[in-house]
Amino acid sequence: MTDDLARAILDELRAIRSLLEPVCPASGHTGSLARADVARLKRVLPAVAGQLGSEWFGSCDAFDHPSPALQIVLKGLSPRAFGRLLRRATGVAVDGYMVERGDKLAGAVQWRIVAAVSFRGNENVSVRCTAPRDSRQSRSEACT
Repeated sequence: MTDDLARAILDELRAIRSLLEPVCPASGHTGSLARADVARLKRVLPAVAGQLGSEWFGSCDAFDHPSPALQIVLKGLSPRAFGRLLRRATGVAVDGYMVERGDKLAGAVQWRIVAAVSFRGNENVSVRCTAPRDSRQSRSEACT
């Protein structure tokens, strides 16, 4: 590989990285989230993901769920406050989880929690892990 080709590839890689950075925040970067939001999300997101998986849900669905774990971590929040918290957290990786906002269903915004794998250094900054599209494909193969 010539030096000119290597420089051109590096320039392209830097351009791609600059476009992706706003979409995939670097590990540990919580953007404009307040510390209280981050602390609460660190407790709430694992519980919600554990009970609801990566399925779409409305904020009221989490409150209606019979899980004691969800009742404990959502204590002190209303469904509306929970939805606002999820809105602020959309697209930000918090302890390996990321919130995605979907369309409205019957007037309620749909949310889902997905795994966000972060790397250090100059490696890939974030990888979303979604359910396999093909039932023959394993979950680890779906993470790219």
